[in-house]
Amino acid sequence: MIMLKAIVRPNRVDAVKEALEKIGVSVLTVTEVRGHGNQKGTGEIGDGRIFVLPVIRSYKIRTGEMST
Repeated sequence: MIMLKAIVRPNRVDAVKEALEKIGVSVLTVTEVRGHGNQKGTGEIGDGRIFVLPVIRSYKIRTGEMST
């Protein structure tokens, strides 16, 4: 199991959501954040980042069911 975490500008959320749906991602949580990082490269400031994280296991709080 993997977890994707994307930090993008508010005006790009819909485009990112559509792209994720095309690859089969059906669950999405959106949280407003503020801040900035160091800009390097040729993109626009604030383009964002996508993180891909391995998930060793997860648990449903209500039932205690474990997923790996």
